[in-house]
Amino acid sequence: ISRSFIEFLHPKDQEPFMTEVIKGFASRKVNQVFCRIRHFKNLTASYSCRRKARFLPFVLQIYFTSYCIIHASLLKSSFTAPHEDVSKLKPFVMRHTADGTINYMGNETIKYLGFLPQDLTCTKIFELFHYDDLKYLRKIYELITKNGFATCLKPYRILCYNGDYVKVVTEWSSFINPWSKKLEFIISTNQVVEAPAKRDVFVSGTRKHNTDLKALSEVTLKCKEVSKQLMIKQCEHIGRFLEHLIQS
Repeated sequence: ISRSFIEFLHPKDQEPFMTEVIKGFASRKVNQVFCRIRHFKNLTASYSCRRKARFLPFVLQIYFTSYCIIHASLLKSSFTAPHEDVSKLKPFVMRHTADGTINYMGNETIKYLGFLPQDLTCTKIFELFHYDDLKYLRKIYELITKNGFATCLKPYRILCYNGDYVKVVTEWSSFINPWSKKLEFIISTNQVVEAPAKRDVFVSGTRKHNTDLKALSEVTLKCKEVSKQLMIKQCEHIGRFLEHLIQS
């Protein structure tokens, strides 16, 4: 009581929370934000911490009447046992730009991977792939740049917040801006087929990010040029088709 609610939020989550509060106050609409709230912080003499603060993930519904009302629901992992078969679960969607920067993740992603949206801001999608799968995924991304889509029936691994990996199969599609002739983004629809060894994806863990990402990065950096060439060829084909119709 008499303390600011923001003090209980994880430092990473304070700015996203305030952004949604400001939006909600201006529009008077119900806003939603994902945050971690402090679970334990015991202080001893001289205001030093005896135990490290623990944070639990919540989805917050923010309402405005005469007051700001927050309804918090605890988020739980979608997995109940290590390495369980979860192929019947709903797929999750992620989107990234041509250079691999993640710019969207569906809400389902959170319970599968444990990351909140703000955790992956400015993160490259390749950092979430297991190192041993990069060679295979390079071929997949080459297909995407060539055909605009690809399907991965062979399971590969995606990193979770707890440092473990889930196994998924994926369908990719892409969007080419018809005006700029550039590839704008790539969408992946991911079906989890095997749970991680550590079922609670929200537990903070040591995460090893890939360091040898040059090969995959080069593929996506070529996406813009390849997509432009494909669009030019399509336009030329349509032009010849229309010319043939006029002559006929």
